[in-house]
Amino acid sequence: MKRNFSAKEMQVLGILLFIVLLGIVVSSVSRKSVDTSTSNEQERQSVVFPIDINRATAEELILLPGIGPVKADAIVRERERVGAFSRISDILRVTGIGEKTLEGIADFITLGESDAFSDSVVETLFDLNRVTTEELETIPGIGPVKAASIVEFRDLNGSFCSVEQLLEVTGIGEATLKNIRSYFFVDGVECNHSSGSRININTADRNELTKLPGVGSVIASAIVDHRELYGPFVDLEDLLSVKGIGEKTLEGMKHMVEF
Repeated sequence: MKRNFSAKEMQVLGILLFIVLLGIVVSSVSRKSVDTSTSNEQERQSVVFPIDINRATAEELILLPGIGPVKADAIVRERERVGAFSRISDILRVTGIGEKTLEGIADFITLGESDAFSDSVVETLFDLNRVTTEELETIPGIGPVKAASIVEFRDLNGSFCSVEQLLEVTGIGEATLKNIRSYFFVDGVECNHSSGSRININTADRNELTKLPGVGSVIASAIVDHRELYGPFVDLEDLLSVKGIGEKTLEGMKHMVEF
């Protein structure tokens, strides 16, 4: 005789069926997650580091720290657009990749056979004391902001005495300097900060004043303008009233000025 289940029994059976189905779904998802994780780990282990960024596929590039699908595709597109990367720092041209990302992947990437000599081969060398913002922007790793900062630093502080002095420019750290230093040279004649005869702060013209350490064309002009407005400087303390001259600048030039 066929038994009829009560409404309460039907409710209990429905709950049990739901629990069973839920368990099946969770088990399936868990197995798939484990399989995917295992697959990714096996793929990572099968790739030999460092990766040649001129030959690596997007799937291989994804395995680099900090490089997801979007950046991996961007690297491949940039490579297809302009050709092979000639320097490790060229990867900074890729949208979404900055100095921090480059530092994170530097030990895991290579340029293949060309890597041994790529960093020592530069088509154009720029005089750091004459290079323009437009020329600076053609160098990998230097955008409009850094280019403007370099020129502004030069205008305010005078000629660079060495390429290493770029570290004093806002926005340029050790990593950036390492990538760009081979693009520059500094003519020793242009370094105006060497010790020598003193400069009379009350009679020197703008060009002579730029020979003082920490004085570029902007501060030199400010010194002349202040002198014309208020008369001769009496002592070192008077120079602190010139816009752009602080204690640090004054300390650097005091041994080279006279009144």
